[in-house]
Amino acid sequence: MILASLMLFVGSLAFAQKGRPILILTQNGQVVVKIVGPKGANDVRVFWGGPAVPEGGGYGYWTKNGQEIPKSRFQFGSDINDIHFSTSGRVPRFPPIPAPHGANDVEIRWEESGRITEAWWTRDGQRLEQIPLVRDVEEISLQFDSKTTNGLFVTTFDTPQGKVKVNLPDDVAAGDTISGTVETEPAGKNDAERAQNQAELNGYVIEVEGQKTKVGDKKFTCKIPTVLTPEAKTIVLQHNGHTVATNQIPIAVTPPPTPTQFTLPTGGQQGRPIQIKGPCDGVFSPQDHVKVGPTILPPVAESPRSLVVLNTSDVVGPTTIECNENGATVQSPFRNIGINLSAPKLNLQRGENTTLHVVVSGLAGITQGVPLDLVNNSTGVINMSGGEVQHQMINPTAVQRDGTYSIDRTLIGIMAGAFVVTGTVTWTETYTKEVTGGVIAGGPGPVSQPTPSATPLTPTDTSNGVVCKWVNYKTYRVDEFKRVDSKDKDLEVRHSSAQGGGVAVEFHCKAAGTFIFVVSKDSGSPDVVSVTCTQP
Repeated sequence: MILASLMLFVGSLAFAQKGRPILILTQNGQVVVKIVGPKGANDVRVFWGGPAVPEGGGYGYWTKNGQEIPKSRFQFGSDINDIHFSTSGRVPRFPPIPAPHGANDVEIRWEESGRITEAWWTRDGQRLEQIPLVRDVEEISLQFDSKTTNGLFVTTFDTPQGKVKVNLPDDVAAGDTISGTVETEPAGKNDAERAQNQAELNGYVIEVEGQKTKVGDKKFTCKIPTVLTPEAKTIVLQHNGHTVATNQIPIAVTPPPTPTQFTLPTGGQQGRPIQIKGPCDGVFSPQDHVKVGPTILPPVAESPRSLVVLNTSDVVGPTTIECNENGATVQSPFRNIGINLSAPKLNLQRGENTTLHVVVSGLAGITQGVPLDLVNNSTGVINMSGGEVQHQMINPTAVQRDGTYSIDRTLIGIMAGAFVVTGTVTWTETYTKEVTGGVIAGGPGPVSQPTPSATPLTPTDTSNGVVCKWVNYKTYRVDEFKRVDSKDKDLEVRHSSAQGGGVAVEFHCKAAGTFIFVVSKDSGSPDVVSVTCTQP
C-alpha cells in the first residue's frame, strides 16, 4: 500500500520533469518506485542497512555539493533489491552490478554535464569499494539486498497464520558455524485468534543446511559447508512436512579474516539490535553473555566474526556494556538512549489531525550531536508535518537538564486507519580492545574502573578565540569529515552544515587558556588543533 501510493506520485512526476536525474527502485527487475531528483542535485545516497535502518528496507536522499537537499529524503520496503540511476532521466539499460559482501549503502556523484564522476559501495557510511564506471557514462544499475541491517540478514515468510522471521548474521561465509533465531507475529483480530495462530506457527519448521528446527524452539545452530551448493544457500520453511516457501542466503565463498580484537559500540537505542565484532565462535553458549548495565541481553545471531543481541536494558543514560564471548571479557562505557513516541489519537479519520510527541532520553552530558530520524511508515494513511522521512541533529545545547530532548509533529489523516511512525537515533562511536590471550581486562568503564592516562597529542594546527564567543575554525568536505571531539571542559566544539556545502567546525571557549580539540577524518591523520583563548 505504501509503495503503491508512492509509485503513483513519483511516477507522474517523472513524466512532468524530463531531464532531471532519476532513480528507479525495482524488485527482481520489476519497477516498484520511480524517484526524480530535485533541481541542482549532483549526488545521491541510498542506504539499505546499518545503524540508521532498524529493520528491512532502506532510505536515501539527494545532495548538492555535499549538502543534503531539504525534503529530498525517500524510503523503500524490504522487497527492493535493485536500483537503476540515470542523470538524464532516461531509463538505464545496463544490467545491475552486484554489491560486494558487507556493503549496505551506496553513493553516486555526477557533474553538471550529466557524466557520473564516481560511485562507491559503502558500509555504515564508510567507503568500502569503488564501483567501476564506463567513460562518460550517465547511467548505472546496482543490485543489493535490503534485508540486511544492523549486522543481521532477516528473512520474513508470510503464512496464513502470520509472519515467521528468521535472523541470521549478515557475514556468513563457507565453513562457518553460525547461530540464529526465529520470531513470529501471529495474525488475528483478538487474543484468542492470535493464540490459536501462534500455536500453529510453532509447528512450522525452518531448515538451514539440512538441519531442521521447529519455529517454537526459537534458536538454532548450523554448520555451513566449505563447498557451497544451491541447497547450502537456501533457507526453507516447511509445514506438515511440505515446503511452503524458500529464500536465498548471501554466503561469501571465502571467509573474511578472523578479528583479533573486540569492537563494542559505546551507545545504542533501547529495543534495537546491538552488533559486536570480534573473535566469536558462532555458538549461543550459556557461558557467553552481553550486558548493558545489569541486564543480560538476548542473543539474536552469531558468526565467527560478530554477534548481535537485542538491547532490552531498562537503564537510560550513561552505563556500561560488557561482552563475555569465547573465553574473553571486555567492558566499555555505554550510553543507552530511549525514544518514546506518543499521540492522543492513534486512529485518524480523513482530514483529522493529532500531535505526535517525540521524547528522546538518556542524553545528559553529550558533547556532540546525535542524529535522529523520524519515518512515517504509513504514508497511505497519514501525512507528517516536516516530511515523511526526516533527519535532524540533536545538539547538546537543546538537551534539557533531565537528559531529554523533545519535538512535536502534526499528523493529518488521509484515510481512516491506524498508523506507524518510527524514531531512530544513530550512534557510531565504538571501543576496541585487542585480544592478547586469556581474559581481556575491562575497558575504561566509568563505574568501577579508572580511565587510562591519555597519550599527549601533538598539535598540527593552531587557532585563536575569545571567551564566550563561537569561532569558526574550518569547513571540511562532507566525505572528509568524520567527527570533532574536545576533552577540555572549558572548550566546547560542534559541527554543522556549512553554507554552500561541507561541514563547518566551530569552537567556543568557556575560560581563558590553551586547549586542544581533534577533528577525525575518514582517511588520513586527524587535525589536532591548539586553541588559545583570551578574555574579550
